[in-house]
Amino acid sequence: MNKKTNLLFLVLGMANMLLAQEKSAVKDTVQYAAPKQEAASNVLLNASVDDGPRSINVGLPLGTTGTVVSENGLLVSFDPQGQKPAQVWRSDGSFSKVSSLTLSQTAILYGDVCASVSTYTHRGTDSFNGNIGFTTNSFGLLRGNVTLSGPMKNGWYYALNGFINLDPSNYRSDVSRFLDKTYIFKGTLRKVYNGGKGEIGILYKYSGSRNAIDKNTPYIYRSDGSVDALPGLKIGSVAYTPRDRKVIVMNAFTGEKEQVDLLDATRSETHAVELFGKNKFDNGFNLDYIVRYNYANSGLYSPNFNDIISTDSYNSSDTRFIYAGNENEQVYTGYVQRAMGSIVPQSKKHALLSRIELSKKFDTHKLTIGFSGEYYRVDHFNRLTYSYLQEVANNPRQLIQQTWNADAGQWVNANDADEYGQWKYNGSLQYYNGHEGRVALYLLENWNITPRLNLEFGARIENHSFSGDWYSEAMRSAAPDRRWFSGDTEDVSRNFFNKSFSAALTWKVTRQWGFIAEASYFEKGGHLSAYSGADDPALKQSHTPYFSGGFYYNNSWISLITKVTRVQMSNIGVNGTFNNEETGESLKKTFNYDVQTLGWTTDVILRPFKGFNLHFLLTLQNPEYKKFEFDVFGKQYDYSGNSLRSISKTLIEIDPSYSVGKFKIWASARYFSKEAANYPNSVYFAARWETFAGLDYKYNKAVSFSLSAVNLLNQAGAQGSISGGNTITDGSKYYDKPLAGTYIRPFTVELKTKISF
Repeated sequence: MNKKTNLLFLVLGMANMLLAQEKSAVKDTVQYAAPKQEAASNVLLNASVDDGPRSINVGLPLGTTGTVVSENGLLVSFDPQGQKPAQVWRSDGSFSKVSSLTLSQTAILYGDVCASVSTYTHRGTDSFNGNIGFTTNSFGLLRGNVTLSGPMKNGWYYALNGFINLDPSNYRSDVSRFLDKTYIFKGTLRKVYNGGKGEIGILYKYSGSRNAIDKNTPYIYRSDGSVDALPGLKIGSVAYTPRDRKVIVMNAFTGEKEQVDLLDATRSETHAVELFGKNKFDNGFNLDYIVRYNYANSGLYSPNFNDIISTDSYNSSDTRFIYAGNENEQVYTGYVQRAMGSIVPQSKKHALLSRIELSKKFDTHKLTIGFSGEYYRVDHFNRLTYSYLQEVANNPRQLIQQTWNADAGQWVNANDADEYGQWKYNGSLQYYNGHEGRVALYLLENWNITPRLNLEFGARIENHSFSGDWYSEAMRSAAPDRRWFSGDTEDVSRNFFNKSFSAALTWKVTRQWGFIAEASYFEKGGHLSAYSGADDPALKQSHTPYFSGGFYYNNSWISLITKVTRVQMSNIGVNGTFNNEETGESLKKTFNYDVQTLGWTTDVILRPFKGFNLHFLLTLQNPEYKKFEFDVFGKQYDYSGNSLRSISKTLIEIDPSYSVGKFKIWASARYFSKEAANYPNSVYFAARWETFAGLDYKYNKAVSFSLSAVNLLNQAGAQGSISGGNTITDGSKYYDKPLAGTYIRPFTVELKTKISF
């Protein structure tokens, strides 16, 4: 047997020995704290979007680590590149428990290196219970949920949930009145037997989602990193997606141009069935298990915006811009947005996910041994692209650039654009097809070595493999027409044996204060989706060493923890969009890089008097790119040593709240220092505050109301990245000129009502 097989048998052998221990029951006096689960309310306060939790900043690139979401112990999306978590999960009122997990806890349990949100669905209650929730906001959001649960006969329980979300976003689009239409329905049956020592149940879930919300907008970029709105185009109020939802694409399998409906072609429909259960054994061991089959047919819409040009920069005698499909050839003057359309048609995904955990409390420790098995199949994922121009306007129309042909005595379309104003169909065509498998064993141990010394230990060994085919550059070049699958695809098969370890030590010097230290090491493979582009991603195993140390202090009015953290991550694979500054053309390229972060975090909770609570968080960090070199459009780029894009070096969070009687008033303010808006760090966004506030009123035990505000200061809100900025090495040429970029939600008032019975 090879070393990998030996290691697997060694772990299984250790588990067997532990299971064979026959000890008399000892009253447990140790509170198990692995993993520590923190309240997730602030994680769900998201200033960027309204359909999922915010990304937790740990000094790693947001595009790689985004917040992972699990439901009932299983990931809601095996690979977010194929299906976004928001297409299958929402905070829908059906959960009995919502918590957040740290980077280390997520790595051991789920094999992903990031923070995560963990949710558990209602499975039935001893008496009839229900709740109804309704949310609306100042932009016309309609969101409602109904949850019912209770007992049946002979130990049977049920739970039902319905969720509807109709979100117009923060702007009015001609594409649809509601740009996010999501429906989620769940039904659970649970049987309790053997005097309550065992239970088994089944859950069915349906989710359907159509989403075309896009957080890009044009604005004037200033040299100090601030932005100003263009005349008549208020930031946060501009629908920047082309107004016609009927889109012309080239079918990747036939090579024919066809018209598709933007919302229908990219919608997501998911059916999931879960079998779950638990047993308490006489020897003190507890068994928990869950198996889920998930079928999804999902797509995605994600336009990519490049630079903005002006018609004034052209000689009107030989170049003009007209509206696409305009028989009167009306000439357009003003700003012109270069863009690449991106449509991911529906493709089928099958997933079989499982988790089995065996745990027991001993006199001074608690041990958990787990098994996780995942199988994922994606059928012919493909992304269709095309280049186009549009006016810089609210609900813009597409344009055609034309040049005067003196020999023919007529205007002809530039860039080989067709009658729709589009060209370079499938210039960045993506495709992959195949299956993935991931099998893991993990161990969690919480040990009170002495009354003052506690050790939390986690270990995970995982085999991750995938096999399928992709449309490589070699196959595209050999095909009769590289814009569609007119030739052969290339087989690909990879295997990763990943090992992850985490140890956290707490030394309680006195009852009030002590020291904490953590050392972790994580390995992670890659997904089949890394082979979606034409270029070989040179996929490598990623390594993440993580170290932290500090101290804590607790008394009746203060809880404080402060620590220094060092994180590194190697071989991060990204499929990014790059733009040619001269021609405005776009292409997607896969590349690898490393990152390194050194940070200091202080977290304080103050309770100076009854009813008042103040949470304060300060993070100072210096995340940098390492080994970030690539070539594109015939040029060599090296971004090593640059700061991470979209990551601030100083983060502050202030969350006060005060409760009196039936009222609770609260606020949340997050400060982000200036952050690089592109990889080369040539353009920055100025420092900003993200602000929230609210008033909660509990009328009685059954009825409560909440009035809250997002972006209380109503800032302009530019954040994230500037479109087309990945190759902008000289930012000065963009000062005081229009660019397209992302932004936080504008000032929004929300009203929530909850009725329990």
